[in-house]
Amino acid sequence: MVAVTPGVAFIFYHITVLVMPSVFFGFLLQYSSDRAFGRYTLPTWLVVLASTLFLPLVSTIRMIYKNLDDRRQAAKLGARLAPRIDGKYIGNLDVLATMRHLRDTGYIADGFVDWVGGDPVVNIPILWSDMILTVWPEHLKSMLATDFANYAKGNDFLE
Repeated sequence: MVAVTPGVAFIFYHITVLVMPSVFFGFLLQYSSDRAFGRYTLPTWLVVLASTLFLPLVSTIRMIYKNLDDRRQAAKLGARLAPRIDGKYIGNLDVLATMRHLRDTGYIADGFVDWVGGDPVVNIPILWSDMILTVWPEHLKSMLATDFANYAKGNDFLE
């Protein structure tokens, strides 16, 4: 049996997840245009452009749907969503750069008071992934003492 290294497995997995849907969409677009328009086919540049934009478009639609679903679920439960920290650049890359600078030059929590303001819980979406930050003492007590096993904290905190 041939052993596959983790890097090769990672690359093949992401090729199938990221590239194959776009290629499939391109073939589907070309086939459907041949069927719908008879002898007229779509220009190659249009098929390539549509295939290239397919994945970002689907990802954007998924993010919008997820945000709407989160709001709907919170309303159904009578809850409110944590306030979002939105940066100036796409994917909150400026917030990520600021966080990295703060980590390198001082304590990791330096500067968060400016972002958080009066809210004890905030959502910092970095590269479109929600990162919930809390400074509420009851939440910290629950995560670190009372309900320790329920939260993932990484290898440094495991017994």
